[in-house]
Amino acid sequence: MLRGGWETSPGRNAVSLLGVQRFPILAFFAVLLAGCAPSLEPRIHRRAAPSFADTARSRPRVVLVVPENRNRFRRPGDIQQMDDAPEVLRDALGRSLASLGCDLVPGEGVDRLVEQEFPGGRDLTNGQAARIGAELGGDYVVFGRLDAWARGSLFGRSTTVEFRLDVVDLDGNSLASLRHSGTAAQEDPADLANALAVPAADSLVAAVGGCAIGDR
Repeated sequence: MLRGGWETSPGRNAVSLLGVQRFPILAFFAVLLAGCAPSLEPRIHRRAAPSFADTARSRPRVVLVVPENRNRFRRPGDIQQMDDAPEVLRDALGRSLASLGCDLVPGEGVDRLVEQEFPGGRDLTNGQAARIGAELGGDYVVFGRLDAWARGSLFGRSTTVEFRLDVVDLDGNSLASLRHSGTAAQEDPADLANALAVPAADSLVAAVGGCAIGDR
């Protein structure tokens, strides 16, 4: 049984002080061998904690482009149809994606670059979307079009929202093409868009293999 330190009392495995005085050479070798013996203390390898920047960057960055306005109910200037509906939809999608742990490229920079590179429209090809993503330091690009956005009435049509979203990587490869639509009675289309954004974001996150750090 191991005890702390050497025992000085005579015994089978003890080193007597008298022996050390009589045989200095043997004492020298005894000390030398004791110094070479392996330590009984466990070696603990501590891995440096990852920095916040490394942890955050392990999440994929998503570039979310405002959908092209193809609203078949669109009447410019009519507040019922909301000409800014694509921006409202993009914001709803952005909030839902962020709640799932996605790292989003700020929308202002996305809008500025899209307008600069492709003035007059957001109806992008896969290659164009990939180019936007690469220039903004993203990993995936989500773009698409808004096909329907209309407020319902008491005795008329229902509130309607319909959109299509495409997801590509930086090589322009299509990862998913999703379509979501819904109707509601006497409801603001923005409220319906917020509701539809939740399952849409779930589908988008599944297409890229997960956004949260633990998913990858």
